Amino acid sequence: SSFLLPSVCVAVAVDSAEAEAQQHTVRLECLSAASYATIWVAGAALILMANNAPADLVLVGCTVVLLLLGIINDAEAWRGLSSPSVLTIGVLFILARALEETGAV
Repeated sequence: SSFLLPSVCVAVAVDSAEAEAQQHTVRLECLSAASYATIWVAGAALILMANNAPADLVLVGCTVVLLLLGIINDAEAWRGLSSPSVLTIGVLFILARALEETGAV
């Protein structure tokens, strides 16, 4: 493994088909390259937002990066952006900015 991609593996217990023998096997599952890329993109998003970058632009940018890397497909990208909860949060951003601009807050 390289310095940037440490080997992170998790032992997962798997029940065998023979219930009467009560046998258990252990399978080792490791993170994929897509998992590492997603962690890096999420970390970059947190750092950018902690440094007062606009959250909406950062998150749309992260979606585009994940789309270009092939980690998510077009349908998943649009599905995430069209979620009612995401749209509600977007409207709250607009309302907060409007209140700030009018001096109400």
